[in-house]
Amino acid sequence: MNKKTLKIVLAAAALLVLGVACWLIFGNKGGQPRRTAAAPTEAPAVTTEAPATEAPGTEAPVTEAPATEIPTEPAEAVDGHITITVKDENGKVLADKEVGFKAGQTVADLLEANFENVTIDNGFLMTLESLTTPADYHTYIAFYVNGEYAMQGVTTQPFTDGDKIEFVNTVYIPEDTTAEPDEFDGHVTITVKDENDSVLAEKEVGFMAGQTVADLLEANFENVTIDNGFLMTLESLTTPADYHTYIAFFVNGEYAMQGVTTQPFADGDKIEFINTVYLPETVPADEFDGHVTITVKDEKDNVLAEKEVGFMAGQTVADLLEANFENVTIDNGFLMTLESLTTPADYHTYIAFYINGEYASEGVTTQPFADGDRIEFINTVYIAP
Repeated sequence: MNKKTLKIVLAAAALLVLGVACWLIFGNKGGQPRRTAAAPTEAPAVTTEAPATEAPGTEAPVTEAPATEIPTEPAEAVDGHITITVKDENGKVLADKEVGFKAGQTVADLLEANFENVTIDNGFLMTLESLTTPADYHTYIAFYVNGEYAMQGVTTQPFTDGDKIEFVNTVYIPEDTTAEPDEFDGHVTITVKDENDSVLAEKEVGFMAGQTVADLLEANFENVTIDNGFLMTLESLTTPADYHTYIAFFVNGEYAMQGVTTQPFADGDKIEFINTVYLPETVPADEFDGHVTITVKDEKDNVLAEKEVGFMAGQTVADLLEANFENVTIDNGFLMTLESLTTPADYHTYIAFYINGEYASEGVTTQPFADGDRIEFINTVYIAP
């Protein structure tokens, strides 16, 4: 190779080297060497690790979630089980449950944890499910353990595994009248009659030593009200405020000498309560000082009531009306109501008072009268003069 050719080859090699160098430097965008192109494949690995190691939301389910711990703990242990049943007064089961208990728990605790509407007062159950003890305690929620009446309340009564506990709505019967028939100390018959001697109620009832007539009435009859030993109401009988009727008390046909709280009685006695019209200074018929006939008429002269009544000296027409007729109201000697007659507030009618066909000159509290007189009360339309 001559010198000229050698120069050409060297020049070409130099140009080639220069071209490669320029391409390496300026051919890659940004002027970065191509060897660093592997960097982007490592950067995502760094960014994808950050959430795994630092984001709290991804760590909690793996290491702290309670759901993963529940299967590892044993079920809560109980020391025993009892059956609790709730019944109404007819023996119908309202609720029945087997419940577990732990040592130290009371019946009250188990009721409050397993039943509805539980109210306890001083250890006594006042409400349970649909049962309620009323204010007058005529029913109550009886408490039994294994068929025996509980000796303590629901906050203190002992019980053991397997016991059967019942709560039964029960009608209250005072003074142990629940005794078996052969356990009574005796029996009496009690009869209630109206003023016409019609029997309203009649019962043979057992009694225990120490019980009173009042006790027997309250345990066996309705609507019994007693005031200072005197019977004010019994069944449908009521003593009115003016005492024109009262409930008479008889033992074996004789008027009782004492009230229903103290009157003695014995086995086999017949006791009667009779609604009675009050007759002031009542005396036998043949001892009256005289008799009068009293007639009540409406404005059309229809007879509403008519009675021949006896009187004693000193009695007034007002006394005879109150003792023998219904709905008697007197104001300053004037009759305002009598039987079905009523004087209205505007006085467009009034109850006229006649003796032997003559208009009475005085009111019913002062008008004189004599044996054999005929007295009339007539509803009359007022005609202004």
